Amino acid sequence: MRAFLPYLLIIAGILVFFLPFLRDTATTNMQQRMLSQWEQTGMGDRVPTPLQQDSSTSSEDVEDVRENPGESTAESRRDSAPLQLVPVGFLHIDSIDLRLPIFSGTGWAELQVGVGVLEETAGLDEVGNTVLTAHRSHSHGMLFNRLDEVELEDRVIVESEEGRREYIVRNTEVVGKEQATDFTGVSEYKQLTLITCDPLGVVNPPDRLVVVAEPAE
Repeated sequence: MRAFLPYLLIIAGILVFFLPFLRDTATTNMQQRMLSQWEQTGMGDRVPTPLQQDSSTSSEDVEDVRENPGESTAESRRDSAPLQLVPVGFLHIDSIDLRLPIFSGTGWAELQVGVGVLEETAGLDEVGNTVLTAHRSHSHGMLFNRLDEVELEDRVIVESEEGRREYIVRNTEVVGKEQATDFTGVSEYKQLTLITCDPLGVVNPPDRLVVVAEPAE
């Protein structure tokens, strides 16, 4: 048995090394399936995409996403049954090559795959401040990993059941997570706010990266 131990350790190391890659590949494939289905069918004809929950705990998990925008709740992790995900729209930012499904909610499952509409903020087709949150994956180009590369005047596209709406980035800044709630308030005008954790690669990141965009028309 001892003779095989070094080989077992090597195999385990290889699996640990490739696990993030395999997870990212699975996430990308799921995003592509959702995008393809979104483009080809109507909302009523879409088949929910199952997602098996992970029992591990992210460093970004908190109890109240409303108080900590950019983070997800761990509540749904306790149930091992596959979740059924159906996007309510898609987010496109060509300047950072971003294409992500948008979900109605910011639970663990939704933020593993795409972007969530923060509760108590305006819906995609409603007047007001629509706040979208997502994780920043350690893998380049995944989720909101490259959101810090967005610049003023960049174009942001939101597709929903009502059609396609274009926004222009008017402000980007990094604030403390306590101050991030200042950007989730009600607005009488149509506005899009993107929020994620900052800096990247830090356990329990203390700040939030905020991008604010206004309708192009």
